[in-house]
Amino acid sequence: MEKRPPRYISGKIREIEILRVAGNLGSTDHHAAFGTVIDDVLRWAQKRLGPALPNEAWRHESFKHLTGGRTCIAVRLEQEGSDIWAFRADDPDKNIAGRTWTTEVVVGAIPNQPPKFSARLFATTSEPVLEIDAAVPGFIRQIINTTGIISGYPCYDSAWWLNDRE
Repeated sequence: MEKRPPRYISGKIREIEILRVAGNLGSTDHHAAFGTVIDDVLRWAQKRLGPALPNEAWRHESFKHLTGGRTCIAVRLEQEGSDIWAFRADDPDKNIAGRTWTTEVVVGAIPNQPPKFSARLFATTSEPVLEIDAAVPGFIRQIINTTGIISGYPCYDSAWWLNDRE
């Protein structure tokens, strides 16, 4: 495979949503599913963001991890039996200068209901046309295959394209 030099992009910066997944976690052990999903996201983030995430991350607490153009932040809110963990990570593209990938994940638990899960992936770029290969992020594939995601739409561990809003 021929290695190409990075492309440099200039122009108006746009945020383009690539992927959105939302649904209930499918496991019957809701507490374990909540923690498993957080661990899956953190393992994925650790591989992409370099130096070790702080101990607070692995305890599923709020944290900030800022390293060389990469931002990784999580907030955990617990109140009256409800529990929410929200995560955001920015990762510069390794081949396209000026393109940044942002991943957002929220896991929420309300008493007597299955935990909720949502994830968004978007690219921030000034490219006039965003050319990418469709793929499902590794942590989402992992969650689909371990705890499962139940939604009004099928959740698969491989990508598929939507051609219109319907």
